Amino acid sequence: MTFRFSSPAPALLANFGALCLCFWGSAWGQDSPPKTGLEAITVPEGFVVEKVAGNDLTEYPMVVTFDDHGRLYIAESSGLNVSGLEMSANPKCRIRVLEDSDGDGVFDKSQVFADKLTLPMGLLWREGSLYVASPPDFLRFDDTDGDGVADREHVVLTRWNVLNTASLHGPYFGPDGWMYLTHGRHGYKITTKEGELLQGQAARIWRCRPDGSGLERVCGGGFDNPVELDWTSAGEMLGTMTYFTDPRNGQRDALNHWIEGGVYPKPHEVIQEFTRTGELLPSVTHFARVAPCGFIRYRSDSFGPEYKGNLFSAHFNPHRIQRHVLYREGGSFRTRDSDFLTSSDPDFHPSDVEQDADGSLLVVDTGAWYVHACPLSRISKPELKGAIYRVRHTDAPRVEDPRGLRIDLAKQTPKQLVGLMEDPRPALQCRVQEELVARGESAISALVAGLQIAKATDTRCRVVWALHRIGTPKARKALRQALGDSSPDVVVAALMSLGLSRDVSALKEIQALSGHGSLAVRRQVVEALGRLGKKQAIPSILKSLEGVHDPFLEHAATYALIRLGGSPAVASALAHSDPTVRKAAMITLDQLGGGQLSMESATSMLGDPDANLRKASMWVCSRHPDSGDGVAAFLRERLSGEAWSETEGGSVREALLAFAADPGIQALVAELLADASTSVERKSFLLGTIQDSKLPSLPPTWIEALRALLAGTNAELRWETLALIRARGLADFDADLAALSVSPNESDALRVAAYGALIKRASEVGEAGIDLLIRQLDPSVDPTLRLDAAQTLGRARMTPARLKRLAEEVVPKADGVILPSILEAFRKGSDEQAGQSLVAALLASSENQSLLTEGSLRDLLSTYPESVRAALEPLYARMRELEAETARRIQELEPLLAKGDVTRGRQVFFNQKAACFTCHAIGNEGGDLGPDLTSIGAIRSGRDLLEAVLFPNASFVPDYEPFQVETDEELLTGVIGLQTAEVLVLKTGADSQVRIPRDQVIRMTPSTVSVMPSGLDGGLTQEELLDLMAFLRAQNGNQWLLPNP
Repeated sequence: MTFRFSSPAPALLANFGALCLCFWGSAWGQDSPPKTGLEAITVPEGFVVEKVAGNDLTEYPMVVTFDDHGRLYIAESSGLNVSGLEMSANPKCRIRVLEDSDGDGVFDKSQVFADKLTLPMGLLWREGSLYVASPPDFLRFDDTDGDGVADREHVVLTRWNVLNTASLHGPYFGPDGWMYLTHGRHGYKITTKEGELLQGQAARIWRCRPDGSGLERVCGGGFDNPVELDWTSAGEMLGTMTYFTDPRNGQRDALNHWIEGGVYPKPHEVIQEFTRTGELLPSVTHFARVAPCGFIRYRSDSFGPEYKGNLFSAHFNPHRIQRHVLYREGGSFRTRDSDFLTSSDPDFHPSDVEQDADGSLLVVDTGAWYVHACPLSRISKPELKGAIYRVRHTDAPRVEDPRGLRIDLAKQTPKQLVGLMEDPRPALQCRVQEELVARGESAISALVAGLQIAKATDTRCRVVWALHRIGTPKARKALRQALGDSSPDVVVAALMSLGLSRDVSALKEIQALSGHGSLAVRRQVVEALGRLGKKQAIPSILKSLEGVHDPFLEHAATYALIRLGGSPAVASALAHSDPTVRKAAMITLDQLGGGQLSMESATSMLGDPDANLRKASMWVCSRHPDSGDGVAAFLRERLSGEAWSETEGGSVREALLAFAADPGIQALVAELLADASTSVERKSFLLGTIQDSKLPSLPPTWIEALRALLAGTNAELRWETLALIRARGLADFDADLAALSVSPNESDALRVAAYGALIKRASEVGEAGIDLLIRQLDPSVDPTLRLDAAQTLGRARMTPARLKRLAEEVVPKADGVILPSILEAFRKGSDEQAGQSLVAALLASSENQSLLTEGSLRDLLSTYPESVRAALEPLYARMRELEAETARRIQELEPLLAKGDVTRGRQVFFNQKAACFTCHAIGNEGGDLGPDLTSIGAIRSGRDLLEAVLFPNASFVPDYEPFQVETDEELLTGVIGLQTAEVLVLKTGADSQVRIPRDQVIRMTPSTVSVMPSGLDGGLTQEELLDLMAFLRAQNGNQWLLPNP
C-alpha cells in the first residue's frame, strides 16, 4: 500500500486506498464455497458462456487476435511482476497460437509461435504477418515455412520507453489502411524511417504505415495510459484509457473519442508539449478505477440488431465485460452502459475481448498473476493462470463458413465483390474490402455504384474507405459523390478521407458543408479544410463555429486555423459578434506567436459576458507576462466581487500563479489579505494560491500580510496561514512560531503545529515542548493531532537521553498510527544505550511486533553498534512468524465477511477511532491524502481488502507510492504531491505537506515500506473490521449518500 495518513483511520484507509484498488468478487453473503472460473460467470438471459481454452493450452493470456484462417494468436505473460528494465534485460513472455481443428468452437491445439518477448500488449494479423507491440519495440513476425513458428523477426520501429503494462499497445488497423499504436506517459525518443527525431514524455496515439514509414503523433495528453482502439464505421477513433483524472468521486478511467490534435485530461506538465486549442477535451464515458484493457466495436448481427455497433470493454479490476451503446452527442459521442459479463471470482481478471467470425465473443481471463500499476490486487497468485471463454447467443443460427473461405474472391467480378460487402459475415466483409483495394482502378466503377445502391450505412462507409485506400485521382473524385449522402456517417467518412488525402480539388465542395446540421459533419469539414492547407478556407472554418458551443468542433476548427497559419480574416474575427468565433481567433493567434495577438485584445475579453470566452482569455493572458497590468485590473474586480463558479475560480487561480512575480499582482494580493473587508473565503483562496506559487521566495508585502493573519483572531485563517508557512518552510516566521509554540494561551493543536513548522530549523525543543508532544500521543487525542505530534518528535533533534525516554515511555504504548513516525527519531543514531532501550521496548511489546517490517527496521538501525543490531535477531524471527500467521488469518476472516453491517461500518469509517475519513473520501466527504474510495465496492473483493490491510507493503497504488527524500538536513517519507523542475511537494500527513526545492534534494528513492503501517487490524475489533469492510463493499459510486447514523 502506499499512502500517508495521520491516524489509525488514515492509515487504515490509506490502505484501503490501496485497497481501493482491489475489490469486488469474493463470495460474501453465501455459506457455500465461493464459485470460481466458469461457474462464477454471469451473462444476460439468452446468452451462454463456455470455456474454450484452459491451462493445457495457454497460460497467462493477455491479448488475442485471429488470423485469416481462424487461428488464435495469444500474447502470454511470464506470470512475473517485473519492472520495465528487468523485462527488457531478461524477456520471458511469448506468443502462442491455438487452433480449433474440428470446428466445435473449443480450441484443441497449441504451440509457441514466438518467445523471449518483453511484455507483448497488442497483436494484429495483417497480410500474412503478425505485428506486435513489445516495448520498446514495434515488431513484425513472419512464418515463412508455414510450420506455425515464427522464423523471422523484424523491428518496425523502436524506442518507446518501457514501464510495466502502461507502455506500448497495439497495433490496431485503421480504416485508412494505417496502423495505430498507443503509449503511456513514460517518454519516447524515436528516429522515424525518414530520419526525423520524435521525442517527448506525453501519452500519445500514434499512426504509421505497415512498414513503419510516415510515423506521426495523432493526439495525446496528460493521462497515464491509452490502451485499445477501434473505429466507428465512419472512421472515428474510440478507445479506453486510464487516469483522465486522479481518483476522485469514484472516477479515474475513461472511454475517449480520439481526434486529430486533441489534448486530453488529466492536467499534467507534459501538456506543454502540445499545440493547444483551449480546454482539454472531455471523455465520452467515465469509469471508476476499473483498469480498462480489451476493447472492440461489435460488427455482427449474431447477438441481435440491438447489439450491432455496440462497444465492449474488458475491465480488469471489477471482473467484468461492459457493453456500451454508442450514440452521437454534438460533435462527439456518449454511451449508455451496462454490464454484459460479470464474475464473482476475485481472481477472474478479463484483459481482452475479441469478436470471432461467427459473431461470438471471446473473453480472455489473464489469471491472478498481475499486481503492478492499475490492478488493485495486492498479492500475486501465479498459480492461477487464466483461461479463455466464449459467449454465444442461444438463438444465434450456426454460421456456415464464417470467414467466407469457400468463396474464391479472385474469381469474383468487382460488381460481385461490392455485392458481397453487404454479406452479414464481418470477416468476409473485410476480405472483400481487401480484394477490392487490391484490384485498384478496375474496382472503382463498381464501388461508385455501391455508393448509390447499398442500403446499409455501414456498407457505404466501407465503400468510402475502399476508395480511400485505392487512393488514385479517380478514386478521390468518386469519393466526392459521398459528400451528398443522406447519412452523416458516410459524409464524415468521405470528409475524413478527402482530408487525409489532401484533395485540394474538393475544397469548394467541402466548404459548402461548413453549415451542415450535424456537428460531427462540421467537425470533419473543418479538420479536412485544415489539412488542405488553403487559407481561403478560413472564413468557412470561422462560419462553422457560429451559434455553437461544442468542444470537439471548437477544437477541430481552432486546430485547423492554427495549421493554416492565420490571416487577416483571423485577426478580424477578434471583433466578431459570436463569442465562440472570437475565442477561436484569440487562441489561434496566441498559439501562432510572433506577436500576432496583442495583449490589449486578450485582456479586453476578460470581462466578456460569455463565460467560456472569459476563461479562454484568462488562460491566454496567463501565458504572457506582459499582460500583467490588464490582468491585475481584472483580478482586482474579480477578487473583490461576488462569489464565482468553480470554473471561474480555477481561471483566477491560474492567473494568480502565472503572474505571481508581477509587482502589481503582488501588491494586489497583499492589499486584499490585509483588508478587513475581504471575506474569509476569499482570503482562504489567496492563501491556497500563495502556497502553490512557484516563487522561490515570497515578497516582503506578503510576509507582512501573513504575519498579521497568523497573529489575528480568525481561527480558520490562522490555521491556514500556519499550514502555508509550514509547507513552504518559511524561516521568516521562526520567531513568531517559537512564541506560538510556548504560549499557554494557544491550543495544544496550534502549538504542536507551530513546533512542526519550526522543527526543521530549531536547534532543540525544550523539555516543556517534548512533554507537550508526548501528551498528544494518547489514543484519546484527535488522530490527526496524534500523528502530527509523532511526526514532529520523529524529526526533532534528540539527545541520547531523550531517545532513551522515547524508547521507555512511548514505544511500548505506540500503535500503528504513531509508531513509524516515532521510530524516525532513532534514525542515524549511534548511542548504544538508546539503541538497546529501543530493542528492549520492541521485544517486550508483542503488539508492536506486527506493526513493523524487517527491512525497514534493519535500515533504521543500520548506524547503531553491532551489539544493538544483533539483539534484534529474535524480533526478526518473530516478525516472520507473524507474517505467516497473518496469511492464515486472512483465510479465517474471509468466510466471515458476510457478517459485517454497512451502517455500523459507516460509523467506523467516519469515527475518530479509525478516522479513515481523514485520508480517504467517500463522495464529497473525507480527505484526499489516500485514494478516493467512492466506488471501491464496484472493483474490489473482500479478500483483497483484507490483504491490503494486513499486507500493506505487498504493493502500492499508482500515484500513492511512498518515497524517501533525503536532504542535507533530514530524511522524509511521504507521497509525492507535485513534482516540477524547481520544487518537490511531499505529502507527509493528512493535513501536512513539505515543499522541498529541487536543489536541496540529495536523492529520492522509492520506499519498500508503505506509509500505511502494518498491523492496523489490531486497532479494531473483529466486528469493527468486518463492519468497515461491509461499508466499503457497499460503495458502488452512488451509495455513499447513506444517511448519517
